[in-house]
Amino acid sequence: MIAASLSALVHGVVAAPAAALIRDLDDVFGLGAVQVHVQADLALVTSPIPASLDLAALFNDQGRVAQLAVAHHDILAEICSSVDVVPVRLGSVISGERTAQALIRDQGDRFRNTLRLIAGAVEFSVIMTDGIPRPVAAPKPSDGRSYLRSRSVVASEVHARPQRIEATIAAVAATLRLDTRAEDVRPPRSEQGTPQRRFDTTYLVERDHVAAFLQRCSTLPAQLADANLVFAVRGPWPSYRLAGELEATP
Repeated sequence: MIAASLSALVHGVVAAPAAALIRDLDDVFGLGAVQVHVQADLALVTSPIPASLDLAALFNDQGRVAQLAVAHHDILAEICSSVDVVPVRLGSVISGERTAQALIRDQGDRFRNTLRLIAGAVEFSVIMTDGIPRPVAAPKPSDGRSYLRSRSVVASEVHARPQRIEATIAAVAATLRLDTRAEDVRPPRSEQGTPQRRFDTTYLVERDHVAAFLQRCSTLPAQLADANLVFAVRGPWPSYRLAGELEATP
């Protein structure tokens, strides 16, 4: 067993009665289970930091930070499957129990407000991008009239696609909005080397409505086919985007 220091990496905040449900989760450093620091009606969920670990060196190593980020997310995702949790941004550290208590006292109202916002819900992200370009049949020259007619058909197909995309996205947005509590829409964007992102929306979904939401998502391929769009659904996650990851600075 690796010796733990008094310091701990903060993962999130839950209501105090929920603390007993998550005490057996493995921490991110292999020391055993997560620690739960209870103060009044709130509890801070942390991983004890090994005494030998150089935190500065860890956070300067992008590979190790990426691994830590996955483990941090896995803990939050496991918690949110049954318990409301306010995510705390990776890298927030407390120096001991007294610091944990002070953090909850000082920022308790912010944590409580966020827990009320996300109560009973989880987050899903739906992204739609351009599909693989479809080949457009080149007009075969015969007589001038048929050539121009073929060119007109191709041009109409190209010019009509933006309208099809717009109509399809509006229909999909209306479908997915059903049975969701809140949404956060990001504007369309493109990144070099990746397909055009046409739709990027995060939904806050009641746990009781998750099955219905996923069923609606399963109907999307048929709706997207005409506009040549593909989609991905990510989640359920803790509410990173709609509630926002909070900084925890004792």
